[in-house]
Amino acid sequence: MRVGQKPAEAVEDIIRQGISELRKRAFGEDVDDARSLPWSREQAWAVLRALARRDTVPYHETLINAPFKGEEGPLRSMERAELITVDSQDGRPSTIRPGRPIYYHVFRRLVDDPIFQAVQDLAFNAKLIESAEATVLACEQELQVLRMIGFDSARWWSRTSATGIRAKYLMERMANAQATLQRLEKESGELKKALAKGDA
Repeated sequence: MRVGQKPAEAVEDIIRQGISELRKRAFGEDVDDARSLPWSREQAWAVLRALARRDTVPYHETLINAPFKGEEGPLRSMERAELITVDSQDGRPSTIRPGRPIYYHVFRRLVDDPIFQAVQDLAFNAKLIESAEATVLACEQELQVLRMIGFDSARWWSRTSATGIRAKYLMERMANAQATLQRLEKESGELKKALAKGDA
């Protein structure tokens, strides 16, 4: 705190410094710097965005969902970098919270920055779009294999054979992935328009 500075101004300075520091530490200063981080920008954004909404988030819920998909190393690396703290219960990870008390405010400010949020959401959506496209492609390929082994796609709803059951599952999975893909592409299009206007 500087001489003559009001406490509210001092807190605001600390938050501003925290924002600058966190952007560098969590997201890297540039693309090359980000590549050297032990987590992806999308993983950092997923945790930061969740903690901007709630004081703590469930560890395993974060771990099993995109963009982590069970990969524990990035969360542990974020903990070692003091971006987050992982609390344990009964000897196992239980919840995630910001690594420092000031980060509660810093996370909220970053998420409330419309330009930063739009850029991060676009990158996050791009990864989810990539995953949805891969799911659609994998389902299409497996359906082709089923067709080659004699599965009749015209009657798949009435089939109770193993191939019919599998085909139904694949069609439902592909439809869900396609719906996700369309939603994300629409959302990303809106984010790009907002960024182009400069008022994301």
